[in-house]
Amino acid sequence: MRKITLIIILVFSIALFIGCSSPEEEREVVFSKLYPGNLDQVDKILIENKMQGKKKIIDDAAEVKDWINQLRNIHFVLEKNQEPRTGGSIFITLVKNDKKILTFSPTNINGNYYRPKEQNIHQLFTVE
Repeated sequence: MRKITLIIILVFSIALFIGCSSPEEEREVVFSKLYPGNLDQVDKILIENKMQGKKKIIDDAAEVKDWINQLRNIHFVLEKNQEPRTGGSIFITLVKNDKKILTFSPTNINGNYYRPKEQNIHQLFTVE
């Protein structure tokens, strides 16, 4: 009888463990939710590739609006590993009235690490 009780407890424990260890649901968010301000007020975008030593400035109103509209709906997935990292070569700065309002990289936004869900995101951050 004692063996049967132990087997039942063991089976129940394993079932409970398997049920509780299901993979976490990914935390996905669009960029417009990551920036608390009004993206429509951005009037200049600076894109810098530190590895190549290249910079790109977008200050034409129509180009800024188009770039922001593309960025606004890009989905980012919060990385499970939030340990500090080094590296990263591409940095984007959003500017309003010559004041920097947000600097981020495609993988680090507001101090949190993300991975872009869209595959074609890199064309948005290309410095030519």
